[in-house]
Amino acid sequence: MKNFTKNSILLAIFLFIVVAAKATDYYVSTTGSDATGNGSAANPWRTVQHAVSTITGQGHTINVLAGTYVFSDQLVIPAGISLAGADSSSTIFKFDSSMYYHTVVENNYHTDKMMIRLEQAVNSVAQVLHGFQINGDNKQVWGGIYIYGRNDVEIYNVAVKNTYFTGIWLSNLTTSSLHDSHFENCAWGVYLPPPQTGWESGALQVANLQNVNFYNLTISEGITNTSLYGYGIKSPHPMGHSIHSML
Repeated sequence: MKNFTKNSILLAIFLFIVVAAKATDYYVSTTGSDATGNGSAANPWRTVQHAVSTITGQGHTINVLAGTYVFSDQLVIPAGISLAGADSSSTIFKFDSSMYYHTVVENNYHTDKMMIRLEQAVNSVAQVLHGFQINGDNKQVWGGIYIYGRNDVEIYNVAVKNTYFTGIWLSNLTTSSLHDSHFENCAWGVYLPPPQTGWESGALQVANLQNVNFYNLTISEGITNTSLYGYGIKSPHPMGHSIHSML
């Protein structure tokens, strides 16, 4: 029994070392090149999209250096790949104007218009998103981050500003966390004086979560226009399209 326990511990340590050895830090810079770069700190790539399409396997981190990066398409991040910016005021993500979308269709959510998407894959290692800002260009961008059906995802030191419909949308997520992040004017809504009521989205939308922690969040709505803003947090029904107010 003692030998079995000792061997199990040694095997676990060996596997940890093997996995850690394979994990790689890659780099993206505004001064890099997708054509001649190799993703190293000394010779970084130019776009996050190229990094995501080039890297294989899980456990790797894409380090995006300070600067403004314009995405020409939705950034789909595979399971187990982490995205690390310099910080939420220094690494800024924007959409090309061809990806602008500002339409509200309550029964047909446009998650394909979110800037960053993580969906339908299981992480074998923790996946971390941190240190960047999503800028919605004065509500021209439909949404910031959409995560569906993932596990073991941590989001922190992320700012989402001026998106049209929602900032971050988490659905069917397990054993994860969102903390120390900031939302500003990210939801859609039209203020109607009582007794009238209107439909509104949320800066943070959540549905069907299990063991997901939220803390140290700042959510500010209606800063630039006190008549056009939504809720701080709302919960879309996990089996349908009706939305129920939370905050």
